[in-house]
Amino acid sequence: YHASEAQAWETVAALAAEHWLPLLLSGEVSSLRSVLEGLPDDRVRNDAELALAMAAVRLDAGEAQAGTRLLDRADELREEVPATRQQRFELGFAMAQLLAARALGDAALASKAGDVVLGAIGDACSPLASRDVRTYASLNLGIVELWLGRLDDAVRHLDGARRGAEATGAAWIRFLALGHLATVAAFAGNARRARLLSEDALRFADAHGWARTWPAGMAETALSTAALDGNDVRKAERFYQRGAELLSL
Repeated sequence: YHASEAQAWETVAALAAEHWLPLLLSGEVSSLRSVLEGLPDDRVRNDAELALAMAAVRLDAGEAQAGTRLLDRADELREEVPATRQQRFELGFAMAQLLAARALGDAALASKAGDVVLGAIGDACSPLASRDVRTYASLNLGIVELWLGRLDDAVRHLDGARRGAEATGAAWIRFLALGHLATVAAFAGNARRARLLSEDALRFADAHGWARTWPAGMAETALSTAALDGNDVRKAERFYQRGAELLSL
């Protein structure tokens, strides 16, 4: 905040470039929003790293149109990124493309960005961070496949993400994977698995203070489907209403 107030744009850009990706992996990238929105619009649009960071914030919030415009702008300015931060920018750009693919349901973009992520992480990340980035890439591929109806592929990538997140302690990624796996099970008509995964996701959410987040809404909605399968309409309506409320946050 002090950096932006002092109009130290280079410092803000460097801090945003350094911190937005770890914040994304931990589910906290939205915390950058007020900092970036405190900058003049032309500063964000004319700095590749600031544009990329804001694109990630917008895309993670589901603002596909605004996010992709900022991502395109970051691409236009990529040659201006200092050499010392170029590798990190390229990795971050590919990660933001994964978010765009998720928002747009674009399997080709998700696959392309995933390949770039896997090729870039060795040079740009520590070994532990590399594992979390790989896991997040797998998560986003699975989400895109889910919305395209490729349920077997979605399970493979989402379950890989869940196991990877468990191994590294990446709690937010694990939570996202559980919520989406519950949704896959609901779509596939496997009410028992949908219920078990949803309950796991909601217990995990309660333990981490995430009970009022959109992934918890996915779990509640999957529980609604499971309740309907058991002919418990009243419970299904309750779960659905809670899920719809959380998904709108």
